[in-house]
Amino acid sequence: MSWEQWWPHDPVVKTDSLDPYLVKVEKNKVYWYCACGSSKTQPWCDGGHRGIGIKPLMYIPQTSGYRLLSGCRQSTHLPHYDFSDLWVRANKNVPKAALFTYVACFSFGIMTTWLFHP
Repeated sequence: MSWEQWWPHDPVVKTDSLDPYLVKVEKNKVYWYCACGSSKTQPWCDGGHRGIGIKPLMYIPQTSGYRLLSGCRQSTHLPHYDFSDLWVRANKNVPKAALFTYVACFSFGIMTTWLFHP
């Protein structure tokens, strides 16, 4: 049971896409990252969060270039991408995640046995 099902009183973040956003940013420019998922201009805020209770995050990049920003909004270092979408995907589809984990561990065991066998 997820936290949102157990305690429905907290504001819930919308996640239409779990994939990260690849965006081009400029050094020292202020960006407002949409933390609620209601914006039409993802990943940037357009003011669609009114009445939800979740505020946008200010993001000021230190260098110019391309950045990966979290699409699932479950990252521990928002707005930066840290592969937390893999946990969200696993929680949405537990049997597939369990099968993938089993196959990966089994394959790793076979490979290490073959490598280290005398």
